[in-house]
Amino acid sequence: QGAAMAGGNSMMDAKVEGTPFSVLMQQAVKLKTHIHKVDRVTFDRWPKFYQNTAFIKDEQRAERELPYAARMEVARAYKAKGDELFRTDALQASLNYEWCAGLFKWATTLDANWRKKSLDDDDIEEEEFLGETADERKEISKLRVACYQNISRCYFKQKEYATARHACDWALAVDPTSDVALYLRATALAEPASAGTAERDEAISDLEKADAALRTAEAAA
Repeated sequence: QGAAMAGGNSMMDAKVEGTPFSVLMQQAVKLKTHIHKVDRVTFDRWPKFYQNTAFIKDEQRAERELPYAARMEVARAYKAKGDELFRTDALQASLNYEWCAGLFKWATTLDANWRKKSLDDDDIEEEEFLGETADERKEISKLRVACYQNISRCYFKQKEYATARHACDWALAVDPTSDVALYLRATALAEPASAGTAERDEAISDLEKADAALRTAEAAA
């Protein structure tokens, strides 16, 4: 049996085997979405500030080819712009911090036509530039930690507490002793109205670690 459609009705009002065409379309969209979710597990697990590194302008993509000194100059300019915007525009500030951190660890889209289809894990590659010498690695790490901490502050201002917490996780992955990142994560854990005993316990643990890290740093100074 084919599609039945009254003369004055639209295609969306037509029926196929008794089922409205609009319902079939909704089912098809849900099925396609489910399939792509299965194919995009890794990407969907990333926090949005890291997902954003895959979607940049061509000139920013070229910046990821720069040597250390030039790259650091660009990165520091992005961070300075983020600092300038922080009080008045947390969203734009966050983007600048993301562009800065994204010069050192980022995701790249491999399929030039990704906009015409859903993006799958196979279409994405992770890359990084962490420096060649000990001094370069140290300076890059300091800048990355500062950016992730500021990204956390930006998302916290927007009440996106989960993303704020994830940004601290990324800062601590670079520097596990960062008392600032530990404090910010504790705040992001405890602030939501939905925070329960588990979140408060994690927050207390982070505050204790932050205090210990600060005391250790002061003793070493």
